[in-house]
Amino acid sequence: LGSRQVPGLTSDDSLIATEVNIRDSNCKEAIENKGEFGVQYDAQVTKIYTIADARKEGSNAGLFTESSRMAIFGVGPYSGGQPVSFSIWFKTVVTDKDMILMHYGDTYG
Repeated sequence: LGSRQVPGLTSDDSLIATEVNIRDSNCKEAIENKGEFGVQYDAQVTKIYTIADARKEGSNAGLFTESSRMAIFGVGPYSGGQPVSFSIWFKTVVTDKDMILMHYGDTYG
């Protein structure tokens, strides 16, 4: 976080965010967006651990825990009447707990 500027994302003491607060967790890392819209959709993350993905050589997966946080600041360039698609793949072996996989709410509240 801080090496690729996300348009509009700032931190308390800088115009270029070097850290952000995601649901009471301090975030200093980002996962680079590989999609069409680039840096605007980089994911700000904390406590997500990278592990080798056995399905494809050279690729990785993220290991999430209860304290993991991931957020995406970008809110465009889509507009009303245009189809929008976001893709995040999850695999879990835990089935007896409630999980929030996606939440649309206040920005970094």
